[in-house]
Amino acid sequence: MTSSRRKSCSACVKAKRRCDLRLPQCRRCSARGLRCQYESGIEAAEQRHYSSAPFAIDELFDFSSLEGLTADPHPQPNGSDQHLAAPMLDSNLNSALLLPVFAEVSPQQDVTEPVRMQEIETSDAPLLYIQELRNWLSQWVTKGGNPFIHPKLYYQTIPPEIQDAYTCCSIYSTKNDNNQNIVFRIVEERVASLLNSQQNRLRLSLREHLSRVQCLFIYQIIRLFDGDIRQRALAEQHAPILTTWLHEMWDALANSGLDIYHDDSSNSTPSPLSPPMSVVHSELTTNTNTTTLWANYLLTECTRRTWLAARVTAVFYDTMKGKVTNCPGVTPFIGSTAIWEAATPYRWAQAWRERGRGCLVTSDSVKKLVETVRASEIDAFGRVVIMLRVKGEVFERWMEETG
Repeated sequence: MTSSRRKSCSACVKAKRRCDLRLPQCRRCSARGLRCQYESGIEAAEQRHYSSAPFAIDELFDFSSLEGLTADPHPQPNGSDQHLAAPMLDSNLNSALLLPVFAEVSPQQDVTEPVRMQEIETSDAPLLYIQELRNWLSQWVTKGGNPFIHPKLYYQTIPPEIQDAYTCCSIYSTKNDNNQNIVFRIVEERVASLLNSQQNRLRLSLREHLSRVQCLFIYQIIRLFDGDIRQRALAEQHAPILTTWLHEMWDALANSGLDIYHDDSSNSTPSPLSPPMSVVHSELTTNTNTTTLWANYLLTECTRRTWLAARVTAVFYDTMKGKVTNCPGVTPFIGSTAIWEAATPYRWAQAWRERGRGCLVTSDSVKKLVETVRASEIDAFGRVVIMLRVKGEVFERWMEETG
Protein backbone atom coordinates (compact mmCIF):
# COMPACT_ATOMS: atom_id res chain seq x y z
CA MET A 1 0.00 0.00 0.00
CA THR A 2 1.46 3.37 -0.93
CA SER A 3 2.01 6.08 1.64
CA SER A 4 -0.54 8.31 -0.11
CA ARG A 5 -3.31 5.88 0.92
CA ARG A 6 -1.96 5.08 4.37
CA LYS A 7 -3.62 6.85 7.30
CA SER A 8 -1.72 8.59 10.06
CA CYS A 9 -0.52 6.47 12.95
CA SER A 10 -2.61 6.41 16.12
CA ALA A 11 -0.08 8.43 18.16
CA CYS A 12 -0.06 11.31 15.65
CA VAL A 13 -3.85 11.21 15.35
CA LYS A 14 -4.22 11.38 19.14
CA ALA A 15 -1.78 14.29 19.39
CA LYS A 16 -3.29 15.99 16.31
CA ARG A 17 0.11 16.18 14.66
CA ARG A 18 1.13 15.60 11.05
CA CYS A 19 2.39 12.07 10.39
CA ASP A 20 4.99 11.45 7.67
CA LEU A 21 3.70 7.83 7.25
CA ARG A 22 7.17 6.27 7.28
CA LEU A 23 7.65 2.57 8.02
CA PRO A 24 8.24 0.91 10.36
CA GLN A 25 7.92 4.11 12.44
CA CYS A 26 7.08 7.67 11.55
CA ARG A 27 9.71 10.27 12.47
CA ARG A 28 7.65 11.71 15.32
CA CYS A 29 7.19 8.36 17.07
CA SER A 30 10.82 7.41 16.46
CA ALA A 31 12.09 10.66 17.99
CA ARG A 32 9.88 10.32 21.05
CA GLY A 33 10.22 6.61 21.66
CA LEU A 34 6.51 6.01 21.06
CA ARG A 35 4.76 2.94 19.73
CA CYS A 36 3.90 3.71 16.11
CA GLN A 37 0.79 1.83 15.02
CA TYR A 38 -1.08 2.12 11.72
CA GLU A 39 -4.67 0.98 11.92
CA SER A 40 -5.67 -1.18 8.97
CA GLY A 41 -4.77 -4.87 8.85
CA ILE A 42 -2.84 -4.58 5.60
CA GLU A 43 -0.82 -1.66 6.93
CA ALA A 44 -0.14 -3.47 10.20
CA ALA A 45 1.16 -6.49 8.29
CA GLU A 46 3.33 -4.24 6.18
CA GLN A 47 4.63 -2.59 9.33
CA ARG A 48 5.50 -5.95 10.88
CA HIS A 49 7.38 -6.87 7.73
CA TYR A 50 9.49 -3.73 8.00
CA SER A 51 10.01 -4.21 11.72
CA SER A 52 11.31 -7.74 11.30
CA ALA A 53 13.66 -6.82 8.48
CA PRO A 54 17.20 -5.48 9.05
CA PHE A 55 17.27 -1.73 9.48
CA ALA A 56 18.70 -0.04 6.40
CA ILE A 57 21.93 1.66 7.36
CA ASP A 58 21.43 4.41 4.80
CA GLU A 59 18.27 5.23 6.76
CA LEU A 60 20.00 4.83 10.10
CA PHE A 61 23.01 6.99 9.27
CA ASP A 62 22.43 9.20 6.29
CA PHE A 63 22.96 12.88 5.70
CA SER A 64 19.96 13.46 3.46
CA SER A 65 19.27 16.72 5.28
CA LEU A 66 22.41 18.25 3.75
CA GLU A 67 20.80 19.89 0.75
CA GLY A 68 23.00 20.03 -2.30
CA LEU A 69 25.62 17.67 -0.86
CA THR A 70 24.04 14.26 -1.08
CA ALA A 71 24.77 12.80 -4.48
CA ASP A 72 21.89 10.38 -4.50
CA PRO A 73 18.77 11.62 -2.67
CA HIS A 74 17.03 8.26 -3.18
CA PRO A 75 18.55 5.48 -1.01
CA GLN A 76 18.70 2.07 -2.60
CA PRO A 77 16.49 -0.74 -1.27
CA ASN A 78 17.86 -3.22 1.24
CA GLY A 79 20.14 -5.78 -0.33
CA SER A 80 20.88 -3.76 -3.46
CA ASP A 81 24.41 -2.94 -2.30
CA GLN A 82 26.99 -5.37 -1.11
CA HIS A 83 28.14 -3.05 1.68
CA LEU A 84 24.59 -2.99 3.04
CA ALA A 85 24.30 -6.77 3.16
CA ALA A 86 26.24 -7.08 6.43
CA PRO A 87 24.40 -7.85 9.68
CA MET A 88 22.51 -4.71 10.62
CA LEU A 89 20.90 -3.26 13.70
CA ASP A 90 17.39 -4.60 14.16
CA SER A 91 14.86 -1.76 14.24
CA ASN A 92 12.55 -3.88 16.37
CA LEU A 93 14.86 -4.54 19.32
CA ASN A 94 13.94 -7.34 21.65
CA SER A 95 11.33 -5.94 24.01
CA ALA A 96 12.85 -7.99 26.80
CA LEU A 97 16.16 -6.18 26.43
CA LEU A 98 16.45 -3.68 29.27
CA LEU A 99 19.63 -1.64 29.27
CA PRO A 100 21.43 -0.09 32.21
CA VAL A 101 20.90 3.60 32.64
CA PHE A 102 23.64 5.68 34.08
CA ALA A 103 24.60 6.10 37.68
CA GLU A 104 26.19 9.36 38.66
CA VAL A 105 29.94 9.85 38.95
CA SER A 106 32.15 12.83 39.63
CA PRO A 107 35.59 13.73 38.25
CA GLN A 108 37.12 12.44 41.48
CA GLN A 109 35.50 8.99 41.18
CA ASP A 110 37.23 6.12 39.42
CA VAL A 111 34.99 5.53 36.41
CA THR A 112 36.01 1.88 36.34
CA GLU A 113 34.36 1.23 39.71
CA PRO A 114 31.03 -0.62 39.78
CA VAL A 115 28.12 1.80 39.77
CA ARG A 116 24.42 1.59 40.49
CA MET A 117 22.38 -0.01 37.71
CA GLN A 118 18.88 0.98 36.63
CA GLU A 119 16.72 0.24 33.60
CA ILE A 120 16.13 2.39 30.57
CA GLU A 121 12.44 2.94 30.05
CA THR A 122 12.34 1.97 26.36
CA SER A 123 13.95 -1.04 24.69
CA ASP A 124 14.32 1.06 21.53
CA ALA A 125 16.75 3.39 23.30
CA PRO A 126 19.88 2.21 21.40
CA LEU A 127 18.34 2.81 17.97
CA LEU A 128 16.90 6.18 18.96
CA TYR A 129 20.22 7.22 20.44
CA ILE A 130 22.17 6.22 17.32
CA GLN A 131 19.74 8.21 15.20
CA GLU A 132 20.51 11.22 17.34
CA LEU A 133 24.25 10.69 16.83
CA ARG A 134 23.57 10.71 13.07
CA ASN A 135 21.74 13.99 13.42
CA TRP A 136 24.53 15.48 15.52
CA LEU A 137 27.24 14.74 12.94
CA SER A 138 25.07 16.27 10.26
CA GLN A 139 24.50 19.30 12.48
CA TRP A 140 28.24 19.72 13.03
CA VAL A 141 28.77 19.85 9.26
CA THR A 142 25.99 22.33 8.56
CA LYS A 143 26.09 24.52 11.68
CA GLY A 144 29.62 24.22 13.01
CA GLY A 145 28.54 22.68 16.30
CA ASN A 146 26.36 20.02 17.88
CA PRO A 147 25.23 18.99 21.38
CA PHE A 148 28.72 17.80 22.38
CA ILE A 149 30.88 20.16 20.29
CA HIS A 150 30.02 23.77 21.09
CA PRO A 151 30.29 26.11 18.07
CA LYS A 152 32.67 28.34 20.05
CA LEU A 153 34.86 25.54 21.41
CA TYR A 154 37.39 25.85 18.58
CA TYR A 155 36.57 29.41 17.64
CA GLN A 156 40.10 30.78 18.05
CA THR A 157 42.17 27.76 17.01
CA ILE A 158 41.01 24.66 15.16
CA PRO A 159 43.38 21.74 15.82
CA PRO A 160 44.54 19.91 12.67
CA GLU A 161 42.86 16.67 13.79
CA ILE A 162 39.53 18.48 14.21
CA GLN A 163 39.92 19.90 10.71
CA ASP A 164 40.48 16.38 9.40
CA ALA A 165 37.45 14.99 11.22
CA TYR A 166 35.24 17.80 9.96
CA THR A 167 36.47 17.24 6.40
CA CYS A 168 35.76 13.50 6.69
CA CYS A 169 32.22 14.16 7.93
CA SER A 170 31.61 16.49 5.01
CA ILE A 171 33.02 14.01 2.50
CA TYR A 172 31.13 11.12 4.09
CA SER A 173 27.89 13.02 3.60
CA THR A 174 28.41 12.66 -0.17
CA LYS A 175 29.11 8.90 -0.13
CA ASN A 176 27.37 6.82 -2.79
CA ASP A 177 27.98 3.59 -4.70
CA ASN A 178 30.41 5.27 -7.08
CA ASN A 179 32.64 7.07 -4.59
CA GLN A 180 32.43 4.95 -1.43
CA ASN A 181 35.87 3.37 -1.92
CA ILE A 182 37.48 6.82 -2.10
CA VAL A 183 35.49 8.04 0.89
CA PHE A 184 36.47 5.06 3.02
CA ARG A 185 40.12 5.37 1.99
CA ILE A 186 40.14 9.01 3.09
CA VAL A 187 38.54 8.10 6.41
CA GLU A 188 41.04 5.28 6.99
CA GLU A 189 44.00 7.53 6.23
CA ARG A 190 42.72 10.28 8.54
CA VAL A 191 42.24 7.77 11.35
CA ALA A 192 45.77 6.43 10.81
CA SER A 193 47.11 9.99 10.82
CA LEU A 194 45.33 10.72 14.10
CA LEU A 195 46.66 7.60 15.79
CA ASN A 196 50.21 8.18 14.52
CA SER A 197 50.19 11.79 15.70
CA GLN A 198 49.33 10.69 19.25
CA GLN A 199 52.16 8.20 19.67
CA ASN A 200 54.65 9.03 22.42
CA ARG A 201 52.69 12.09 23.54
CA LEU A 202 53.14 12.18 27.30
CA ARG A 203 51.78 15.55 28.41
CA LEU A 204 48.55 16.86 26.92
CA SER A 205 46.36 19.73 28.00
CA LEU A 206 42.68 19.08 28.68
CA ARG A 207 41.85 20.72 25.36
CA GLU A 208 44.25 18.41 23.52
CA HIS A 209 42.76 15.39 25.27
CA LEU A 210 39.28 16.52 24.27
CA SER A 211 40.08 17.20 20.62
CA ARG A 212 41.62 13.78 20.00
CA VAL A 213 38.77 11.99 21.79
CA GLN A 214 36.17 13.90 19.79
CA CYS A 215 37.93 13.04 16.54
CA LEU A 216 38.22 9.32 17.20
CA PHE A 217 34.66 9.23 18.53
CA ILE A 218 33.39 10.83 15.32
CA TYR A 219 35.28 8.29 13.21
CA GLN A 220 33.81 5.50 15.34
CA ILE A 221 30.25 6.76 14.74
CA ILE A 222 30.83 6.80 10.99
CA ARG A 223 32.46 3.37 10.80
CA LEU A 224 30.44 1.38 13.33
CA PHE A 225 27.07 2.28 11.84
CA ASP A 226 27.76 2.50 8.11
CA GLY A 227 27.15 -1.19 7.46
CA ASP A 228 30.48 -1.80 5.74
CA ILE A 229 32.07 -4.94 7.22
CA ARG A 230 35.66 -3.72 6.88
CA GLN A 231 34.96 -0.32 8.44
CA ARG A 232 33.08 -1.84 11.34
CA ALA A 233 35.90 -4.33 12.01
CA LEU A 234 38.49 -1.54 11.98
CA ALA A 235 36.36 0.54 14.31
CA GLU A 236 36.07 -2.37 16.74
CA GLN A 237 39.87 -2.69 16.73
CA HIS A 238 40.18 0.98 17.66
CA ALA A 239 37.54 0.88 20.40
CA PRO A 240 40.09 0.09 23.17
CA ILE A 241 42.15 3.10 22.11
CA LEU A 242 39.13 5.36 22.46
CA THR A 243 38.41 3.90 25.89
CA THR A 244 41.98 4.59 27.00
CA TRP A 245 41.85 8.15 25.69
CA LEU A 246 38.52 8.72 27.44
CA HIS A 247 39.97 7.71 30.80
CA GLU A 248 43.02 9.89 30.24
CA MET A 249 40.77 12.80 29.33
CA TRP A 250 38.70 12.24 32.47
CA ASP A 251 41.84 12.27 34.61
CA ALA A 252 42.92 15.51 32.93
CA LEU A 253 39.55 17.05 33.76
CA ALA A 254 39.84 16.01 37.41
CA ASN A 255 43.33 17.51 37.62
CA SER A 256 42.63 20.69 35.66
CA GLY A 257 41.08 22.72 38.47
CA LEU A 258 38.59 24.05 35.90
CA ASP A 259 35.58 21.89 36.63
CA ILE A 260 33.69 24.34 38.84
CA TYR A 261 30.32 24.11 37.13
CA HIS A 262 28.80 20.75 37.94
CA ASP A 263 28.75 20.21 41.70
CA ASP A 264 25.27 21.07 42.95
CA SER A 265 26.08 20.62 46.63
CA SER A 266 26.06 24.11 48.14
CA ASN A 267 27.01 22.66 51.53
CA SER A 268 30.16 20.92 50.36
CA THR A 269 33.59 22.39 50.96
CA PRO A 270 35.17 23.79 47.80
CA SER A 271 38.17 21.81 46.60
CA PRO A 272 40.83 22.60 44.00
CA LEU A 273 39.27 19.97 41.74
CA SER A 274 35.56 20.66 41.97
CA PRO A 275 34.29 23.55 44.08
CA PRO A 276 30.51 23.89 44.21
CA MET A 277 28.53 25.77 41.58
CA SER A 278 28.03 28.65 44.00
CA VAL A 279 31.68 29.55 43.36
CA VAL A 280 30.76 30.38 39.77
CA HIS A 281 27.95 32.65 40.93
CA SER A 282 30.40 34.39 43.26
CA GLU A 283 33.03 34.85 40.55
CA LEU A 284 30.45 36.22 38.15
CA THR A 285 29.61 38.83 40.76
CA THR A 286 33.18 39.82 41.63
CA ASN A 287 35.12 39.01 38.48
CA THR A 288 34.50 41.10 35.40
CA ASN A 289 36.47 38.74 33.15
CA THR A 290 33.48 36.62 32.16
CA THR A 291 35.25 35.69 28.91
CA THR A 292 37.66 33.42 30.82
CA LEU A 293 34.88 31.86 32.87
CA TRP A 294 32.85 31.21 29.72
CA ALA A 295 35.83 29.63 27.93
CA ASN A 296 36.45 27.35 30.91
CA TYR A 297 32.77 26.40 31.01
CA LEU A 298 32.80 25.49 27.30
CA LEU A 299 35.87 23.30 27.73
CA THR A 300 34.61 21.42 30.78
CA GLU A 301 31.03 21.08 29.56
CA CYS A 302 32.13 19.70 26.17
CA THR A 303 34.49 17.31 27.96
CA ARG A 304 31.67 15.94 30.11
CA ARG A 305 29.25 15.64 27.21
CA THR A 306 31.81 13.97 24.94
CA TRP A 307 32.76 11.49 27.65
CA LEU A 308 29.13 10.59 28.29
CA ALA A 309 28.18 10.34 24.60
CA ALA A 310 31.17 8.13 23.76
CA ARG A 311 30.67 5.79 26.69
CA VAL A 312 26.95 5.40 26.07
CA THR A 313 27.63 4.68 22.40
CA ALA A 314 30.09 1.92 23.31
CA VAL A 315 27.64 0.35 25.77
CA PHE A 316 24.74 0.45 23.33
CA TYR A 317 26.83 -0.98 20.49
CA ASP A 318 28.08 -3.87 22.64
CA THR A 319 24.57 -4.54 23.96
CA MET A 320 23.07 -4.63 20.47
CA LYS A 321 25.70 -7.22 19.55
CA GLY A 322 24.57 -9.36 22.46
CA LYS A 323 27.49 -8.64 24.75
CA VAL A 324 27.13 -8.28 28.50
CA THR A 325 28.41 -4.83 29.38
CA ASN A 326 28.77 -2.62 32.42
CA CYS A 327 27.03 0.69 32.99
CA PRO A 328 29.44 3.50 32.03
CA GLY A 329 28.36 5.88 34.79
CA VAL A 330 27.00 9.36 34.17
CA THR A 331 28.50 12.68 35.03
CA PRO A 332 26.32 15.71 35.76
CA PHE A 333 26.08 18.28 33.00
CA ILE A 334 24.24 21.55 32.53
CA GLY A 335 21.28 21.06 30.21
CA SER A 336 20.10 24.65 29.92
CA THR A 337 19.31 25.79 26.39
CA ALA A 338 19.99 29.42 27.30
CA ILE A 339 23.39 28.64 28.83
CA TRP A 340 24.53 26.28 26.06
CA GLU A 341 23.34 28.50 23.21
CA ALA A 342 24.59 31.80 24.65
CA ALA A 343 26.53 33.53 21.87
CA THR A 344 28.62 35.89 24.02
CA PRO A 345 30.22 35.87 27.48
CA TYR A 346 27.71 38.47 28.63
CA ARG A 347 24.71 36.41 27.52
CA TRP A 348 26.24 33.32 29.09
CA ALA A 349 26.80 35.06 32.43
CA GLN A 350 23.27 36.40 32.39
CA ALA A 351 21.81 32.95 31.65
CA TRP A 352 24.00 31.36 34.31
CA ARG A 353 22.77 33.71 37.02
CA GLU A 354 19.18 32.94 36.09
CA ARG A 355 19.31 29.20 35.37
CA GLY A 356 22.67 27.60 36.29
CA ARG A 357 21.79 25.25 39.14
CA GLY A 358 18.18 24.76 38.01
CA CYS A 359 19.21 22.88 34.85
CA LEU A 360 21.89 20.60 36.27
CA VAL A 361 21.15 17.14 34.86
CA THR A 362 22.03 14.28 37.20
CA SER A 363 20.78 10.75 37.75
CA ASP A 364 18.46 11.95 40.48
CA SER A 365 17.29 15.22 38.90
CA VAL A 366 15.82 13.92 35.63
CA LYS A 367 12.29 13.22 36.81
CA LYS A 368 12.20 16.46 38.78
CA LEU A 369 13.29 18.39 35.68
CA VAL A 370 10.38 16.92 33.71
CA GLU A 371 8.01 18.08 36.43
CA THR A 372 9.43 21.57 36.97
CA VAL A 373 11.28 22.69 33.82
CA ARG A 374 9.86 23.27 30.34
CA ALA A 375 11.28 21.11 27.54
CA SER A 376 12.15 24.27 25.62
CA GLU A 377 14.52 25.21 28.45
CA ILE A 378 16.51 21.96 28.10
CA ASP A 379 18.93 21.63 25.19
CA ALA A 380 19.11 18.69 22.77
CA PHE A 381 21.71 16.76 24.77
CA GLY A 382 19.67 17.05 27.93
CA ARG A 383 16.50 15.96 26.17
CA VAL A 384 18.20 12.81 24.89
CA VAL A 385 19.31 11.85 28.40
CA ILE A 386 15.81 12.54 29.72
CA MET A 387 14.34 10.43 26.91
CA LEU A 388 16.43 7.50 28.14
CA ARG A 389 15.32 7.95 31.72
CA VAL A 390 11.55 8.51 31.66
CA LYS A 391 8.62 6.60 30.18
CA GLY A 392 7.78 7.31 26.55
CA GLU A 393 4.35 8.71 27.37
CA VAL A 394 5.77 11.02 30.02
CA PHE A 395 8.46 12.25 27.63
CA GLU A 396 5.95 12.80 24.82
CA ARG A 397 3.62 14.79 27.04
CA TRP A 398 6.51 16.88 28.34
CA MET A 399 7.71 17.64 24.81
CA GLU A 400 4.25 18.37 23.41
CA GLU A 401 3.06 20.56 26.26
CA THR A 402 6.24 22.45 27.13
CA GLY A 403 8.58 22.07 24.14
